[in-house]
Amino acid sequence: MSALMDFVAEIERVIASAEGERQILDRLDHRMARFAAGADLIGRYKIVWNEARGDGEVALYEDPDGGIQLYLCGWRPGAAVEAHDHATWAIVAGIRGVETNTLWRHPGDGMRRHGPLERIETRDIGPGKVVAMPSDTIHDVANNGSETAYSLHLYGRDLAKLRRYVYDLATGQEGPIPW
Repeated sequence: MSALMDFVAEIERVIASAEGERQILDRLDHRMARFAAGADLIGRYKIVWNEARGDGEVALYEDPDGGIQLYLCGWRPGAAVEAHDHATWAIVAGIRGVETNTLWRHPGDGMRRHGPLERIETRDIGPGKVVAMPSDTIHDVANNGSETAYSLHLYGRDLAKLRRYVYDLATGQEGPIPW
């Protein structure tokens, strides 16, 4: 079995033995960092670039039953994507360059879904760094550096089968994902 499929099997074992999303994230974040650092993903897989946005990805693994998805992603200098959710948990591990993730939330008690979003934190995800995001996370992504940033992205479920949104930071209004 390849290193990639060994890693996928490890992910699936962790998920099967975990008691909830938080435990999945806690158990997988360091594993993601280790795999991202040790695998020659950039040299082995060819990213398909969206020239208009400056980002790209290649699927490394997509569960045929709608479970986990694992992608190698790239962000050219200046590339950015607006605030959005995944509607599932996600883990991002840096490989090369720096991907900046800003995490947001709706103000108040979480039941109110209007008004400007509040910034929780901004995290630079470079080599060896990881951000683990629960299902309710809203974040935006940018490459503010001068080199292309590469990262490994793991999602708990098939993103194409989920209802996901982009968010207007000033109003908190949500709209359909345009990509």
